[in-house]
Amino acid sequence: MSKLLEFPDFQKSHDEACGWVARMDAGLSASDRAALEDWLAKSPQHAEALFEECKLWDDMDVMAELSELFPVTRNATFHKRFRRRLAVGVCAVVAGLSLWLSGIWHAPLIETNGPQAQTEVYRPPVPSYLSTELEDGTWIHETTIGGRGSARLMDGTSIMLNTNTRVAVRYSPVRRLVILERGEATFNVTPDSARPFDVRAGDRLVQAVGTIFNLHLNPETGLEVSVTEGRVRVARIDRARPALPTDLAGDRAIGQVLLAGELLVTNEVRSAVTKLAPGDIDAKLAWQRGMLFFRGEPLDTALREVERYTTAEFELADPELADIKVGGYFRAGELDQLLAALEENFGIRATKTDSKIVLSSD
Repeated sequence: MSKLLEFPDFQKSHDEACGWVARMDAGLSASDRAALEDWLAKSPQHAEALFEECKLWDDMDVMAELSELFPVTRNATFHKRFRRRLAVGVCAVVAGLSLWLSGIWHAPLIETNGPQAQTEVYRPPVPSYLSTELEDGTWIHETTIGGRGSARLMDGTSIMLNTNTRVAVRYSPVRRLVILERGEATFNVTPDSARPFDVRAGDRLVQAVGTIFNLHLNPETGLEVSVTEGRVRVARIDRARPALPTDLAGDRAIGQVLLAGELLVTNEVRSAVTKLAPGDIDAKLAWQRGMLFFRGEPLDTALREVERYTTAEFELADPELADIKVGGYFRAGELDQLLAALEENFGIRATKTDSKIVLSSD
């Protein structure tokens, strides 16, 4: 099968929405506001994209300004729904902030009356991103399956965490150390020549001074290191060695320097460096915008990637379906869109069970 399954192209609307959110954060002039209203009027998808990007921005000023852009006199039904969703988003941000500032989750008791009265403990939903300080000063940052989050460290370095990711951060006067325990993260490192920035991932140590790079502990291929700005050095270390070196001067014979635009895939068997085209970088980092980007991968490979963002597990009842090529943008975690596209383009039927989604040909 050579037909390419194309998902709807969300990217242009979301890229433009990202630009508008950044301008809203800086403050809109009268001409900016008029231009934004013209852009919103061109397509209903623009308003939806703007709302989604504002949810990711998590800035109260942006949310407040957004609520003023939708007068009730225009398309009242849509804007009533939009304002209700916006209000929920704002309340969620405020409620989450107050809970974290209190330092604990409160679990009030809910009592029911009647002949079969019971007392049950209310358990709040588990946040998709958690940040915890341990007694030894180590900070743990982690996300749940399907969650994303970002952390700004004390030196200004930022870490963006993808789905099901956990990192441990420990700073000292002479060293900045991060351990990537699982998942995928992007690091935007603040330069500090006096303190190296080290990330340990498995048996590899990645060191940077001031750069932007992405690490993915891929269970199938090994550690993937991609650099978007600056350069990093990657060296093999002893897993059993508790104390890590403060620099890699002694490991230069076995270490590798990666430059911007390069990807290293390394495991116990082999290491390979490839040069990434701009489109390849966009595809690898689409998760930062809540999207997955496929560029002709086999369906089986694409489904394994989709599974990272959901608790669902796929099974192909017909082996030949694995070779179908898929391409385009797909919003992570939204399985209905994927299943609808498969059925419409290829007549692939989805049967859901308690633990799996079985795909089969009609």
